[in-house]
Amino acid sequence: MEKDFSKEILEKIKKEQIKPKSKWHFILKDHVVWFVFAASIVLGALAFSIILHFWEINDWDAYYRVNENFLTFVLLTIPRFWIVCFLLFALVAYFYLKHTREGYRMEFAKVVVLNLGLSLVCGGVLYSVGAGRQAENEFAKRAPFYNDLRNDQEGIWLRPEQGVIIGKIMRIEADQELLELDDPRQITWTVDISDTEYFQGFVLQKGFLIKVFGKQGEGNYFVAQEIRPLLKEHGPRMIPAMEE
Repeated sequence: MEKDFSKEILEKIKKEQIKPKSKWHFILKDHVVWFVFAASIVLGALAFSIILHFWEINDWDAYYRVNENFLTFVLLTIPRFWIVCFLLFALVAYFYLKHTREGYRMEFAKVVVLNLGLSLVCGGVLYSVGAGRQAENEFAKRAPFYNDLRNDQEGIWLRPEQGVIIGKIMRIEADQELLELDDPRQITWTVDISDTEYFQGFVLQKGFLIKVFGKQGEGNYFVAQEIRPLLKEHGPRMIPAMEE
């Protein structure tokens, strides 16, 4: 019976002209699999470092300006795009690790722990050296679609009826203690800054993007109580829809 089985196999090989693959084929395939796994871990770590960056700069103390329910505020302000990216890269890394000779033998739980553990630890290291902030800013410069997502996220803070507006400083009238602010909807606000506090010594400059806490007056008049940069690591960044 074994002879018949062997004969069938030989006939199949001959009929289908099956040729044995070289040793280098398997070595190259193994290296490619490990490379994709490593790349997925690095990209997942970078996504996680950006998530940590957003967590740091979020104005948690002012959550009630957006929604009285803290959990709702968290859901509204978390960087959903980067969370999806992190999970996607983690899934790719898991898939390719399972296709390595070492990973194939590992239990499911061990693979998941190893995969997520590497991404989280590496992501924490990248965040600590500021890679998350730099990567997010570079991505915003090079990916136009991302700016739309970013603006939607920042637009959550445009709630004048709840005492918060955001926008670009168009003009500062120091003698009258007023400034003009254009919000993402292209509405111009006159902001009274006569009795306001500034976040950690923040200095107003024309063209800067800011977040203003206070009270809405009549029409587009707003009395500022506190002014912060739109993002805490403020730079003279312009939202594309608001640029001149």
